[in-house]
Amino acid sequence: YEPPIRKIVVFFRLFMQCTSAFCYWYLLYFCSIMIKREESEGVRNNMNLLTMEHVTKAYTDRVLLDDVDFGINENEKIGVIGINGMGKSTLLKIVAGVEEYDSGKLSMGNTGKICYLPQTPVFGEEETVLQAAVRGIISDTDQWTMEAEAKSMLNQLGFSDYEEKMSHMSGGQKTRVALVNALLTPADIL
Repeated sequence: YEPPIRKIVVFFRLFMQCTSAFCYWYLLYFCSIMIKREESEGVRNNMNLLTMEHVTKAYTDRVLLDDVDFGINENEKIGVIGINGMGKSTLLKIVAGVEEYDSGKLSMGNTGKICYLPQTPVFGEEETVLQAAVRGIISDTDQWTMEAEAKSMLNQLGFSDYEEKMSHMSGGQKTRVALVNALLTPADIL
């Protein structure tokens, strides 16, 4: 069992450069609510999916992550919030294995799978909306099921022409298609 306060340390470090006292008070209030809720729910024996210990990341002379420690257990819902340029995207890229860190240790559970949704997804010029939505997740045994689920999600996000080329889509539309793909991908951490 990992004490709730330890889970929040990484988020607090990201907020250290907030520009107003309101941000600090809001964070402290949010943390106290989360701690009280977790303590009232009792101790759970959830499997550890990911642990980050003493991770540091800097770009030239700017340190974005400095001695970051946290863990993610099964069934936890965690959000990373902070002002622009504080290292949120860098932290998530490191967790997903997209970017290297300078020092520290990152450990994954034996069965943990991560799905990463980039801020600017890249698609093939001739790839259709449906092909992009199911890319990398369809096998011969579940093709019909996955395509049906993808079409349902795409409909809810305002897509009706599944054969439209991704090259004709706006940035926001591309991101919504990538979101469908991420939600359909079997993963422990999204």
